[in-house]
Amino acid sequence: MEVDNQDTIIQAVREEVQRAAAEPMKAMQEALESVKAIHTDLMSLQERDSKADDVSVIDKTLKRVDAEKEVATMQDEVRRMFNEIKGEYLPTPSRSDTPFKGFFLGPDSDKAMHEFRTILHQTENMETAMKPIIRAITSATTLASAGKLNPDQEQQFIDWMIERQLALNTVRIRRMSAPQMYLDELVTAGRQIIAATEGTAPAVADAITTSRRTLTTVETVWAEDVTDSFIEDNIERGNVEDHIAMNLAQAFGNDHNDLFWNGDDSDSDAFIGISEGIIASAKADGSVDDYAASGDSTAQDLLENSLKDLDFDYRSNPDVAWFLPDKTVFTLLTELKDRATVLGDSFVTNAGGNSLPFATTRYFGIPVLGDPDLNRGSQDEGVVTPRFNLNWGVQRGIRLEAERNPRKRAVEFTLSARTHQNYAKSAAVVLIDGIVSGLR
Repeated sequence: MEVDNQDTIIQAVREEVQRAAAEPMKAMQEALESVKAIHTDLMSLQERDSKADDVSVIDKTLKRVDAEKEVATMQDEVRRMFNEIKGEYLPTPSRSDTPFKGFFLGPDSDKAMHEFRTILHQTENMETAMKPIIRAITSATTLASAGKLNPDQEQQFIDWMIERQLALNTVRIRRMSAPQMYLDELVTAGRQIIAATEGTAPAVADAITTSRRTLTTVETVWAEDVTDSFIEDNIERGNVEDHIAMNLAQAFGNDHNDLFWNGDDSDSDAFIGISEGIIASAKADGSVDDYAASGDSTAQDLLENSLKDLDFDYRSNPDVAWFLPDKTVFTLLTELKDRATVLGDSFVTNAGGNSLPFATTRYFGIPVLGDPDLNRGSQDEGVVTPRFNLNWGVQRGIRLEAERNPRKRAVEFTLSARTHQNYAKSAAVVLIDGIVSGLR
């Protein structure tokens, strides 16, 4: 179908998607309502002091997981429909399987790698064989974009960054076009109604206030050397440029996940002091609920008591989750391991459905996520909050630049990004502090 006007294209796609997606959207909404209803039932059981191994709790937990999987399936179906319909109106090339091809070695990377293989196999002389690769790296065409990734490259790089990081793969990713983004919250005080008096205007309650939290990005830099031998080994396997980018992304992600939780801009440590992490922010925030876990001798006590400290409005949100030291989650599994039924085993080991990026255990249906970056040294904190209350912001994209250093026989890579982390609603956060050493 030929369409001349871009606005017309967008409107046509929108209308077609709405028609095609009506049924899966209805099914997804029903599944979402089912998740909410099951979560409400589980919270009611918890309030009535039911045990985590009660058959009714386990049964509802498994039903919730099935409903979450159905939501994820419907989301994938709607996304597939959108892509198909969009392609009918405005065909676009599919995403490359090798998005970084030519990025490090220039547009003649295939030729350079072919020359490398030929010379190496003929002479077995590494120094001679590397010459076409060095020529490609140092050519004027290399990184003509000054290190700025194109949209496909940036999306793939971020996917590689976060895929093995519990926090970054779970929270809300914010793409920022400016150094600061506001995370405003409308706060309404309770118990403001009064008895009406006929003929008399009531006083203004002034109960509504705005609480503003912000994402304020800080530039982070990672400098890394990739040796000639690494390049050689990966050229032999193929896709050397994607492999380099993937390794750099995963290393970059490791540090950002750590900084997400543990950053503290008042700390003199060069890494910790980069920016304020979630734990330091919560400790300094008088509106966050502080739960002292020092009296909890079991992981189940810690979960139950900290959840009850969370305001009901947020506790009743099916998006709520615990973020705890990974060893605390192992301890919970140890406490729950003696279940006598297959149903109980499924509850303990269930992977959480497609809505979660990592295998998790559940406690009254709520995901319990263990992050090794909350288990460093003597740290004894965790958090319970709705997952999407936590935000990680990335401004102006990610830059990846390269320069060869012949004396080191290596390529020097420099990664940089402007990032920050914060939560949106203070009242939706319970900071768990003082987790006893036996639970972490």
